[in-house]
Amino acid sequence: MDYENKYMIAKMLNEKLKRAAFTRKVICISTIPKITNQIIPGNTYYMDTASIWKDSDGDEYAMFYADEVGNKKIGNLLVSHFKIKE
Repeated sequence: MDYENKYMIAKMLNEKLKRAAFTRKVICISTIPKITNQIIPGNTYYMDTASIWKDSDGDEYAMFYADEVGNKKIGNLLVSHFKIKE
């Protein structure tokens, strides 16, 4: 394996470890009225806590994923639609 491939593999693993450190398992408690198929109440999702931000109204948003690794991005959603599962 050449140096470039080793570097890319190490970089990908490092990004996954960073994401795992800031990921919290959450459960959906309510849906988004206009996008009912995006999240389903009772299902488990993963929130990137490093991505949390507040809008001008004080509502908190974060990046959510359907998988723990972060390969299946759902998008930035209201944190109030979820509760911490762990």
